[in-house]
Amino acid sequence: MTRRLPIMPVVAAIIIMVFGGLTLNLHDATFIKVKPTIIYGMFGTVLIGGLTSTSQCWASYSTHCST
Repeated sequence: MTRRLPIMPVVAAIIIMVFGGLTLNLHDATFIKVKPTIIYGMFGTVLIGGLTSTSQCWASYSTHCST
């Protein structure tokens, strides 16, 4: 039995670490302020992509899916 991590929290954690590190290293609060915009934009893109997709499901997430 293998467990997979959900992709969205992993990507969000990476973005938070990168922009948090940039904010601390460069002493510029702009990076931490841009972070939510990037995360919400990616989430919106994924949702719109799911709505416009012609397939019923993605093969990478479920192998028991019929198209």
